[in-house]
Amino acid sequence: DPQNAYALENIQKLHEERKALASDISDCLSEAASVGFDKKAIKAVIAYLNKDRAERESHDQIVQTYLVALGEV
Repeated sequence: DPQNAYALENIQKLHEERKALASDISDCLSEAASVGFDKKAIKAVIAYLNKDRAERESHDQIVQTYLVALGEV
């Protein structure tokens, strides 16, 4: 079926693009690390910023609640 073949080709192409992007991201992280940035912190900040505002606020509130409960704040 030509439609299925087209869909599969597109998916395969997207997977290849994703691999290339992952490599580019890795290169950028390595470059940032070479000038003193912490890769793990960069990844955490990016993950945080990729959440929408409401989700970030909810997450922050939960973390704050747990820290208070643990006596850390």
